[in-house]
Amino acid sequence: MENKLITVTAPLLPDLEEFNELLKQIWASKWITNNGDFHKQLEKELAAYLKVPYVSLFTNGTLPLLTALQALRITGEVITTPYSFVATTHSLWWNGIKPVFVDIDPATGNLDPDKIEAAITPKTTAIMPVHVYGKPCDTKRIQEIADKYGLKIIYDAAHAFGVEVNGESVLNSGDMSTLSFHATKVYNTLEGGALVMHDEQTKRRIDYLKNFGFAGETEVVAPGINSKVDEVRAAYGILNLRQVDAAIEARHQVAVRYREALREVKGISPAGAEEGAAVDGQIITLMDLMAIEVGVPGSIGDLHGLHRGKSLSHDLHIFFVGSLGIKAQHSRYTLRNGLAGDDH
Repeated sequence: MENKLITVTAPLLPDLEEFNELLKQIWASKWITNNGDFHKQLEKELAAYLKVPYVSLFTNGTLPLLTALQALRITGEVITTPYSFVATTHSLWWNGIKPVFVDIDPATGNLDPDKIEAAITPKTTAIMPVHVYGKPCDTKRIQEIADKYGLKIIYDAAHAFGVEVNGESVLNSGDMSTLSFHATKVYNTLEGGALVMHDEQTKRRIDYLKNFGFAGETEVVAPGINSKVDEVRAAYGILNLRQVDAAIEARHQVAVRYREALREVKGISPAGAEEGAAVDGQIITLMDLMAIEVGVPGSIGDLHGLHRGKSLSHDLHIFFVGSLGIKAQHSRYTLRNGLAGDDH
């Protein structure tokens, strides 16, 4: 019998013939980077699809975090979550900012709003929550806290492409939101990312910062960085945007099948999304599907040799594993502290 390779994840790829047609246009124009036509088109189409005012494309998902902190002039201390890919914390470190970790809600994996205020000090300038696995944070509560203490909010929304709550994009929450278009994401541009902002002036400043600080051919208005997206990846992204809805629906159907198949397994309970939330299904892990009670006799959590990570509620043990064939960032997870693998 022939062995069939079952991949943990596979990237969403555009039709090769359609992609070649766009490549021909790029070759003919000889404009391959520096805010070309496909770059401008993708920014506009993404803003419309995501229901946000402005989008600025980046070459990966980490640089939008770095640039958002620069644009908002964040200093001192920033409250964030320990349950995220390393890029979230690294972006703070690279900006000379001290990350202050606040515990998560074990039911969602997101930053627990009830524990934020206790971590605020005179040096705190911002909050950087993460929509873990695309599950929306409690944005209303977090905004109330930020308003009370005069703090900025930058959402790491690497997992939250297309996620809405009651018809409103979660990307409109806070001061800015960042996205990752890495090949492992449900929507990808090979490598890539974006920053979502609310006004034209901020969009202009971000565009300056990601292009060495240039505001024209010769004028440099601030120390910048090179985060631009080339025309080849922009064209790739335009084609993938046309098929992302079908990809999201396919992943949703797989998730439904897993939930149904595992529903009656002893020691397992479904972990649902926030009421009114429409998530993109890009990352489905065992934590998304259920909570496994370790030590329940005869249950899946009683299997010999399972790695166990104590949940933060202290009365339930959660077993974290990789994705169940839908969308894993990596097949390995750090179980000791509950940090899931990812890519920005």
